[in-house]
Amino acid sequence: MSRVKEFAPELSDAMLVEGYGKVLSRDNIDVRMRELCVVVILALKHRLRQLLSHALGCLRLGVTEDQLRVAVSFALKETPPQKANLVLITIQHAVDSASKS
Repeated sequence: MSRVKEFAPELSDAMLVEGYGKVLSRDNIDVRMRELCVVVILALKHRLRQLLSHALGCLRLGVTEDQLRVAVSFALKETPPQKANLVLITIQHAVDSASKS
């Protein structure tokens, strides 16, 4: 987000309001479940930087390490082994970072 804010502050603000505020505050799905869904999608798309951020978000919202790993395991069934290993490393980084804070 900081890089976006540097070159387009208005876009950064809009991303926060539209992409996070409105989406994550909807009341049809609990925020933890919504973040788990985002994590699965990011794992499938192999978006590791975003995956790390959202995995940390899950853990900070109270999702357990086991719940996070089970959710990601669904994505890994359809992921080539080399990419799956990078996803697992990313999840472990999130777990390690969350336990330090």
